Amino acid sequence: MELEPLLYDINQSGKVLRMPQWTLRAQIAAGNVKVTRLGTRIMITKSELERIAREGLPSLQTARAK
Repeated sequence: MELEPLLYDINQSGKVLRMPQWTLRAQIAAGNVKVTRLGTRIMITKSELERIAREGLPSLQTARAK
């Protein structure tokens, strides 16, 4: 039995979501992605990745315009 991770780093999260790391980091900075910090590492929970895959993320250009 292979266990799936409950936390993913930025690199893994980008691969799962098929999204460049820089876009994911910008979404985190904009407050659109909930993260867990482990020391200096930024981790994203499996449930947050599932939410993003289901609902998507807002456009960064729209967020900057506000």
